[in-house]
Amino acid sequence: TINMKKLNVIIIHENTLISLGLAKIMNEMFNTKVTIEHNLNRSPNLEEFDLIFLSVNTFALYHAQLNGPKYKIILISDSLNTIDNIDSYISSQWSEEAIITQINNKINTLTEIKTAQNELSKREIEVLKLIVLGKLNKEIADELNISFNTVLTHRKNITSKLGIKSASGLSVYAMMNGLI
Repeated sequence: TINMKKLNVIIIHENTLISLGLAKIMNEMFNTKVTIEHNLNRSPNLEEFDLIFLSVNTFALYHAQLNGPKYKIILISDSLNTIDNIDSYISSQWSEEAIITQINNKINTLTEIKTAQNELSKREIEVLKLIVLGKLNKEIADELNISFNTVLTHRKNITSKLGIKSASGLSVYAMMNGLI
């Protein structure tokens, strides 16, 4: 297991065998609590889950309605073909070892993201949100009732902690992590 904390996982797939097989892998190889649903309409609040497995069909149907961080999602494909522009997917055609490796990589990425988020103070997150909204440093200072130099310090700390220097990079980070 990677984490000591039990991962809260949901599998949303039309195929019962795929869902049960994936649940078995998650229970045997990782410290998880698994919920299985067959469609997104009946599923609980997805923000409660650390990791969300979705069939490609479900993702295609409900993509616009999916709230919360997209970085938590792993798509389940039924083919061996790669999915363009998606790095978080598994195929029901892959070997068990390949599936476990991909899930392991995703959990490591989630752990890194959570660690980075935990490193940001509440004030730094507030500043980050305003940066993403396109506010200038002076506007951020006025809105948060802090000095201009304090805004600069927060910006420096944010970029240092996240390793992201550009406003567009910070925007992508904030969107992928459900901060905006």
